[in-house]
Amino acid sequence: MNDSVVISLNGLRPSESFFNFHLGKEFFAKFENEDILDADLRLEIVVDKQPGHVDFDCRIKGTLTVPCDRCLSPVEMDVETSGLFRLRMDASRSTVEEPYEEVFLPDGKDELNLNQEIYDYSLLALPLQRFHDEGECDSAALDYLSSSDAPAAPSTDAPFSDLAMLLNDNLK
Repeated sequence: MNDSVVISLNGLRPSESFFNFHLGKEFFAKFENEDILDADLRLEIVVDKQPGHVDFDCRIKGTLTVPCDRCLSPVEMDVETSGLFRLRMDASRSTVEEPYEEVFLPDGKDELNLNQEIYDYSLLALPLQRFHDEGECDSAALDYLSSSDAPAAPSTDAPFSDLAMLLNDNLK
């Protein structure tokens, strides 16, 4: 498994090149993200070197394991996304046409590090609500949440009634 997505620009032919990466938990651990419990992602990158720029077509597919929003047990989520990046060799043209996102190469470097971009795109591919299918949540956690031992939920019928009482007591 890879824990880094780095493309060496030396030796790229002026045509398409193909790269494959397998990203696991180690990749996400470098970003100190505790929400990613495990990962099994396949990353395919098609690099198209043209005069003046290099295009990167990245496709990410696999699974990320995160805590369930309902019971906090691990839940495996399918992830599939893609991103188009353009590395410009000619600094005089600084605008990038849609649908490309511009990436930069630090001075004196001959390899492009796409770690941050791949990390961001992977997390953005996760759904906002992350939970098990109906009936698959940890029953002990759900029992605790529905029991009388669980903290009482605040009243929704008059959320500011306690504040009004405090205000009335101070006015007396």
